[in-house]
Amino acid sequence: MKLEKKIFLERSDGLDVAVDAVIGAPAARVILNIPRRSVLGESMHNFQVLKRESETAEKELAIESVDEHILELASVAKISALNPIFKTRERAVTDIIPRTSRKFPKETGREIMRGKLDETEEEEPEAKPKLKKQLWYKRKEESKKEETPVFVAHEEPGRRRPKREQRGRRFVISFASLVALLVIGFVLVVYVLPRVTIQMSLKKTEANFNVAVTVLTSAATTTVGQNTVVLPGQLLTAKKNLVMSFKAEGTTEQVNGYAEGTLTVFNGYSKTAQTLVKNTRFESPGGKIFRLIGALTIPGAKTVNGGLQPSSVDAKVRADQPGGAYNISVTSDLWMIPGFKGTDKYQKFYATMKEPMSGGFSGTKVLPKEDETANAKTKVAQSLQNALQAQVALSGSGNFTLLPDAAKFEITNEAVVNSTSSDGTFAVLSEGILNELVFDEGMLKNALMESAGVSNGEDMSINNFTLNYATTTASFSDGKISFTVNGSFSAQPRVDLDRLKSQVAGQNEGDLKATLFAIPGLERANISFWPFWVTTVPQSAGKIDFVIQ
Repeated sequence: MKLEKKIFLERSDGLDVAVDAVIGAPAARVILNIPRRSVLGESMHNFQVLKRESETAEKELAIESVDEHILELASVAKISALNPIFKTRERAVTDIIPRTSRKFPKETGREIMRGKLDETEEEEPEAKPKLKKQLWYKRKEESKKEETPVFVAHEEPGRRRPKREQRGRRFVISFASLVALLVIGFVLVVYVLPRVTIQMSLKKTEANFNVAVTVLTSAATTTVGQNTVVLPGQLLTAKKNLVMSFKAEGTTEQVNGYAEGTLTVFNGYSKTAQTLVKNTRFESPGGKIFRLIGALTIPGAKTVNGGLQPSSVDAKVRADQPGGAYNISVTSDLWMIPGFKGTDKYQKFYATMKEPMSGGFSGTKVLPKEDETANAKTKVAQSLQNALQAQVALSGSGNFTLLPDAAKFEITNEAVVNSTSSDGTFAVLSEGILNELVFDEGMLKNALMESAGVSNGEDMSINNFTLNYATTTASFSDGKISFTVNGSFSAQPRVDLDRLKSQVAGQNEGDLKATLFAIPGLERANISFWPFWVTTVPQSAGKIDFVIQ
């Protein structure tokens, strides 16, 4: 079954409106209801264009009107046309179109030539169908001719019986058709045509505000006072370090680089901690000497199953001599402490490599200028800040609002590393922290509506809410933001139209009015039944239209 859509046009709706309505209708069959004296009836061309555009859009078009002139134009354009009250097809005539007639010989009769409107040769309009009375007289005369035999002397009385039976069958068919039309008309009048349109005007509340707001991370609930609001807030914190390399374009100098790395130092000697002073020597399996960069305390060993389990600690070491020969890859061999050689501690205190020894160099290199180093530090700091902002955004809720002055970024550590790399590059290390004081804007809106005496419940609809923030101050140590906000909003009672349609379905006009005026906040309502004889709301929700103003 095709989906059908009926569209009601206004008297002033022109061809473009009608074509757009037909093409844009979400249905395969479209019925255009054209009112009396519509501008579409001024030209036959309008209906021909409608016919063409509907076929192009693959729409089945029908015209519905109480205007006989409209129905005649539609029929001539080969568009299905019906009177919505009597559901009758109007007779099609063509003499309403001013054209130059072209006569034909009497022997061939008159022929209707159908073609494009813009052809140079004018066409013969269709002959008007005869009126019902004329057609009846014609059939009566033809009947008389049939009843008059050519040869009276040879007529047999039994010949008239079949004609009476034929007339009887025609009567039965006509009577059945009339009954069917009456039933269809009854169904259309009672069930199909009735519609009701209800226009409602609801009371609107306009509210303006200018409020001082304080956001506290220590607050658990929202507090609303006279032109003041206190909101719960949250402090979001992120820490990160970042290393970036840059090409040096400074001066070439003779430099020496010392390889550095990390060792894991073990104490398997006793349960007593052992302290090693700065520059304590460690010997690699290949005989290279590295020294502790700082003092080190190795925790005491632990007793496990009656034996000692060595404890360990990581330590930074630097090569005793510059040069690339001290750049050592990680191996599983043990590093020893030469200072313990000849004692029981020599075999019990040892180390393994945790990372490669690197940075050893001796020769000429390009060193970065002071401005190169400064620019590099700025770029690393900006990249670090962007990374921290992304980290905070992932950790926080999408409902949080961050004001421009409620974020604080600072560098906690910064250093130039690998400044003597053999390839002429240097690296900058930055460590930073980002703090953001945020709040839930939805909670703020609810507080502002409460301050204005408006409840944001299921019965109210809030529209056109605007917020303008100003004069923000933040104290990260106290977890506090202070600012002012001003703006406006409008509130209107919320109406559940689906529920209301179900409630008014089948009601008479009096009950409908009582139901409508029981709606909270209703200022006025206008009820329009169609057709004019309808006084009861249809049972179908699809035939009940509500318009909220």
